[in-house]
Amino acid sequence: MRLCLGLPPGKRLEEVRIPTEAELQASTAASRERLKQLMGMVFSGRKGRQKRIKDLREQVSHDSNNAKAWDQLGVALSFQRDEISEVQNAYRRAEMLYRKEGELDRADELVALLKKLTGPQKNSVN
Repeated sequence: MRLCLGLPPGKRLEEVRIPTEAELQASTAASRERLKQLMGMVFSGRKGRQKRIKDLREQVSHDSNNAKAWDQLGVALSFQRDEISEVQNAYRRAEMLYRKEGELDRADELVALLKKLTGPQKNSVN
């Protein structure tokens, strides 16, 4: 049960919060949207990926506070083997912006992803 709840050994669960139907639907819709974008990147050719990266770079240059665009840029760049530092920067920026917006679940997902990319010492802007 601890593993399912994400509790480390020895830590007590103070309360249990069950998400509302609206929260579950919003989370499911967001997950579907991310999956759709990822599948588009996987199955598009190199030219399609390059165009998507160019479009996302333009988007973040026009609106540098767009967490979703930074997040998508990180995903798109992750398909380019030589862009790892730019991937990390995009994910760090997205994480910071998601935290400011109160999107803590996605921010935490990005922290976990950054830990895999860089190691635990460089994971978060916080």
